[in-house]
Amino acid sequence: MKKEEAMEIAPKRSLLLCEYIIQILSDAEKVNGEIEINFTKINNERMVTFDIYVPSKNFEEHLNTGITTQQIDVLTEQILNDLIDNFLESETMGCSRYYSIRGGYGMNMDGVNLVNNIGSIIKLNFVCRGDKFDEQIQNYNAKLDEYENQQKNNIKLK
Repeated sequence: MKKEEAMEIAPKRSLLLCEYIIQILSDAEKVNGEIEINFTKINNERMVTFDIYVPSKNFEEHLNTGITTQQIDVLTEQILNDLIDNFLESETMGCSRYYSIRGGYGMNMDGVNLVNNIGSIIKLNFVCRGDKFDEQIQNYNAKLDEYENQQKNNIKLK
């Protein structure tokens, strides 16, 4: 897969991911879920997948993004930008800073939390990461810091 192809598909897949997140967080009941940005081998190619789990709703979905792991950086960049665009200024939902936890089997987390105002949490875990991931995360966290500083300055001005 060429980078141009991934750049064409990535916005659509990222939008789909955000729609799933919004739908899950819009539930009237408090829910906990996890979405893994992972990969699997399909037709002899390693393809990026979205693995969505919401146990309390008995919901599990595995979506093939159509993007190869070679182009994961294109998709990650799009997702991080869309998280900021969709959740940073929302009054009912939000996104956390990136964090990384290393634990025992199955306990590793490299991602962000998406939350709503009733306490629901979706852990978005970037299991599949590209070469530019650290730089992309630094930019993502910097945007969150910038927004937080703007909010603090706005409060001081009032």
